[in-house]
Amino acid sequence: MELQIQEDYTQILEKSDSIQVITKQLESEFNKVQKSLKSESKRLDRLASQLQLTKQQIELYTKEAEKALEDLKDTNWRITKELCSELRKISNPSKTLIDVCEKIMLVLDQNEKTFQSFKALTKNFSLFKTLMSFIQTQNLSDSLINSILPIWKNQTIVQAKLYKISKCGCLLALWITLLVEHNLKTETINSSKRKIPELDQKINASKTMLSGLEKQMEIINEMLSRKKSEFENRPDIAHEEFTARFDFFGSCQKCDKENDTRAKKQSVLCEIDPNLMPNISFPNFADPHLYDENSIKMIEHNIIYEGKHDDTGCFRIKFFCL
Repeated sequence: MELQIQEDYTQILEKSDSIQVITKQLESEFNKVQKSLKSESKRLDRLASQLQLTKQQIELYTKEAEKALEDLKDTNWRITKELCSELRKISNPSKTLIDVCEKIMLVLDQNEKTFQSFKALTKNFSLFKTLMSFIQTQNLSDSLINSILPIWKNQTIVQAKLYKISKCGCLLALWITLLVEHNLKTETINSSKRKIPELDQKINASKTMLSGLEKQMEIINEMLSRKKSEFENRPDIAHEEFTARFDFFGSCQKCDKENDTRAKKQSVLCEIDPNLMPNISFPNFADPHLYDENSIKMIEHNIIYEGKHDDTGCFRIKFFCL
């Protein structure tokens, strides 16, 4: 019975240690998941902010592209047949004017891109205007934009150089500038629109991960609460009760009490009648040869075990001071 109780108590202690180990592991895992949750939340906020910024950018550039297209059409309308005729009459055109006219021929995708070819094209004014109206609604290639980009970058200088030479030249340079600007805005809009599905996909994936982390935290928190409850409500045996159950020296204490009782009884008998005491042969202390080497006799007494086993329990021994 005592062995079974000891085993039960040992199992309780082992279970308590196991609960504490599992609790620490759960707390560590909970902290890791919590850090991941915070990190993923910040990532989701960044993605949401990036998506909002992209949409605002699309809205802004769409308005600017629409305005550039309106200005482009208006500039095309302002280039009249009379202005083109005046430009053709310039006998000694400047290098800037020649460059602008050659860029116009490049944009209109003409085989001959010289200044003379430009003057010949403007004589057929209806064809010239048709080509300009068509190209301003198209997306230009990157190589073409790079070719006419210097006029867009230096538009202020170009306008200043052409202002006193040719009004038609100024309008042609402005038309090229607006054409570049419209294409750049449109390309930015298209690029931003291509980012939106990718951002939406990342946001949805991040939300899914956050949901999974939140569920994982709930599960860990529930397990943690359950383990803490098990530890707090574990069966507990008081120290006194445990000592009483597993006191292997209880029989010794019992024997000591019996010996004390027996000694008290003998003391009482001695006081009542010394003759009632057991006969004990005391040595003659007056004998001068009491302590001679040959006269000393060791009185042997057998050890009387009163316990159940020879290796444990209390024992009684009779001895005298010699």
